[in-house]
Amino acid sequence: SEAFRTDKNGFTQRSAHPDRVTEWSERKFSRSLNSSRIQELLSRTARTEEGNLRKSHSDTEMLRDGEVLSGLTPNERAQRNSSLTLISEREPNDELRDAEEVPFPVIIKGTIQYPGDADYFKFKIKSQKEIAFEIRTTDIHPTQFNPQVLVMNASGQKLLTNIFRKEDFDLWIRTIEPKIIYTFAEEGEYYLRVSELTSTYGNGRFGYQVLVRPQIPHVGEIRVQEDGQKTGLGAFGNITQLNIPAGDAKKLTILVEQEEDFEGEMVVFLEDLPPGVQVLPVAELETPRGAPFEKIHAERFVPKSRTIKVLVLADGDAHASVKPHFSKLKILPVFNGVPGKVLIAKEIPMMVVAPEKIAELTRTRDE
Repeated sequence: SEAFRTDKNGFTQRSAHPDRVTEWSERKFSRSLNSSRIQELLSRTARTEEGNLRKSHSDTEMLRDGEVLSGLTPNERAQRNSSLTLISEREPNDELRDAEEVPFPVIIKGTIQYPGDADYFKFKIKSQKEIAFEIRTTDIHPTQFNPQVLVMNASGQKLLTNIFRKEDFDLWIRTIEPKIIYTFAEEGEYYLRVSELTSTYGNGRFGYQVLVRPQIPHVGEIRVQEDGQKTGLGAFGNITQLNIPAGDAKKLTILVEQEEDFEGEMVVFLEDLPPGVQVLPVAELETPRGAPFEKIHAERFVPKSRTIKVLVLADGDAHASVKPHFSKLKILPVFNGVPGKVLIAKEIPMMVVAPEKIAELTRTRDE
């Protein structure tokens, strides 16, 4: 059975349901990182084709800590290489010379115990050179705890950090990011340093995780916005409900992030629509855009994205909905004609409403 409640706008919503959609979150410090992370990423791509794995993977072998995985299909190699080791830091590791060697791929868990504390780790890059670093704060999050990750070569020379510099109108700003992707030019030993950005704070609550893994091209975060939806400057809204007058149509813009250079196609469809409602593709001209703001090494921090537009159309004789239909937005990744797993991206409460009711709902929402 379904339980319903009414929000402050008079819109009926479910308060509990076993099939609620868990939306994908990839670029938040608070998201979960666990031993099944690589399997989760593989489920978001059409992974049965070689082209959807990194191009640096050989047709015949891939190395994992010296193990040769030969004679396997690309999918089998990816699955074999998806085992994550969990490592907790061991003191002393406050200097480069004390760096603890960790396997690859790995999830490192540690704590910035006191102001100025820094933890060092050492890892080896072999045949897989296109690497992703994911950073999580396990207790308190930015801006209370601002984890800085620094990667150095064997000589201690800085290669990359999770500090992103970008232009914002007349200002240059710096942000700390929870994910970095990077292509290493050479095989060899590398060092990873974790600290608090300001070096002013640190205690037992400053816990972190760092996942070091191969890049896996996949479908990232998916956001849906109704055309005309009010959002903040430069923001992309995320729809919470959709009311359609009978005989009218609403245009939806779907923004799909292509993480780690995912190059496949994406098929979008909506299921469980109210009676008399259909979804149609939209073709429209590109609108001119202003000059983009400058960013430093944006390819490390900002995924490519694709915009898809659809029209949700209610027939003129469609009956007004008694209660919302929880329509599911689904994405099907396809690579070289091979489909992956259908992703339930979002659940949108949707109702057909009498035209005179729309003005009342809109006015109540804005108030």
